Amino acid sequence: MTNDYPWRGVLNDELHSRPSIYFDAPAVVWHEAFFVGNEATHAPDTLLKLGLTNTSDGKSGIAQTTSGRIKWEIHAEFVSLTYVIQWSGDYNAIPLREEIWIKLVNEMPGQRINSIEIVVGLAGTHDAKLMLGAETDMDVAVSAIGNCDAEIWSTFRFNEANATRFVLLNHNLNAFRTGRMVRRLLEIEDYRLMALISLPLAQDTFSRCSVFETRLQTIVDALGKEAHQQERLLKDLAQLASEILDVSVNTGERFSATAAYSELVFARLAELREQHVDGYQRLGVFIERRFRPAIRFCAQASKRIENSATRVSRASDLLRTSVQVELEQQNLQLLESMEKRVQVQTKLQEAVEGFSIVAISYYAIGLYKTLLESLGHVEAISGMKTFLTLAGFPVIILAVWYLVRRARKLVHF
Repeated sequence: MTNDYPWRGVLNDELHSRPSIYFDAPAVVWHEAFFVGNEATHAPDTLLKLGLTNTSDGKSGIAQTTSGRIKWEIHAEFVSLTYVIQWSGDYNAIPLREEIWIKLVNEMPGQRINSIEIVVGLAGTHDAKLMLGAETDMDVAVSAIGNCDAEIWSTFRFNEANATRFVLLNHNLNAFRTGRMVRRLLEIEDYRLMALISLPLAQDTFSRCSVFETRLQTIVDALGKEAHQQERLLKDLAQLASEILDVSVNTGERFSATAAYSELVFARLAELREQHVDGYQRLGVFIERRFRPAIRFCAQASKRIENSATRVSRASDLLRTSVQVELEQQNLQLLESMEKRVQVQTKLQEAVEGFSIVAISYYAIGLYKTLLESLGHVEAISGMKTFLTLAGFPVIILAVWYLVRRARKLVHF
């Protein structure tokens, strides 16, 4: 029997984990996204009561209402709700947000990060500018998408419902392509706003880095002027490094998420296959001209905090090297001083040794003379007393010298 990889089914089902809602124009799409971070979340009770049909991974599902379909979806850091209902096409009868939708939105966890309303109309039948409520052409971004099979219009401003309104004019899209185009638009806005969460953090990081760099410059300037304050400078550098590390840890994950979300935004924009509509700026141009600099600013903030950490590390290494060199010089001076003391001690020892030989020889000669005097009655010695006395002196001195030298060698060995 073939042994399957344990996660084979899960890996295959990933292709079907986020199904789109397919529909024809005219229709209205409401979409809300809620930032939840790393908190665990689950489908709202109201949605479960509607008979939510989940995918195999439990991260998305679709429920049917009397007016349309609601899609619930869990992303890495946010949860989204999308409601698609059909519309008669009458300008005066564009559906308002239903009570069931308002209740669902109120049950959602986290904080709302995005709110979108897409009015899907038919080209040649509906006036996009009228549905959009734009005052001048300068306020509008327009693109022909999907090989000119549809047009997308938006001012990217909040309407009276505190939502961003888009108008999608369908030229030649079927239900499947309409659903996918709407999905891409929703993802562009969700990922764009999730990416921009880091912008205030990046601004704060830049301000803090300026302070860090000023403090570092002060420490570096003091390195050559305050050699006696090296211990204090090391403590200041350690404190500065700790603060920079704290900022790096607290911002690193957010800046990495921004980079990932921005790549998704640019990928979804490319999937729209935009073309220019005379008299208007393209949707992608409008977004990129404002979005890309913000992303670059976040990337620069991340790089700047890394550079600050690197500079502090180099300054710490330089100061430690300076301290090490100074310690080595002090050790060398100490060794030289010890060597001089040893030399002095050796000379003193040699001098003392000389005095010792004289003293011992003096007492030995005295004992020798006493011995000769006590043996004076011996005839053989009495006749040679003077000779023995004179001959014994150098022998005694040499013997004492030899014995002292030998004793010193044995002690040093």
